[in-house]
Amino acid sequence: MSQPTENWFAFRAHNSQTLYGFGTAGEADLYADAINGGKEINRYAPYALTTEAAAELDLENNSEAFGLDDELRARAETEEKE
Repeated sequence: MSQPTENWFAFRAHNSQTLYGFGTAGEADLYADAINGGKEINRYAPYALTTEAAAELDLENNSEAFGLDDELRARAETEEKE
């Protein structure tokens, strides 16, 4: 069985800073759910980026871009402590 493909994703919401994460489509959906919490407006949605767009944004070297698996793990650990 093949592994899910990993891509860069842009998480966009109206009147909010765009966030960038690397991972699978499933991780992107989970992360969007996590950052949206109970929000009803200005909800973040994940958009897969092309390789060219990610390279143009230089996401590999962007200190604000992150691995989705790391972010999801950190959120789960924080929730366990609460």
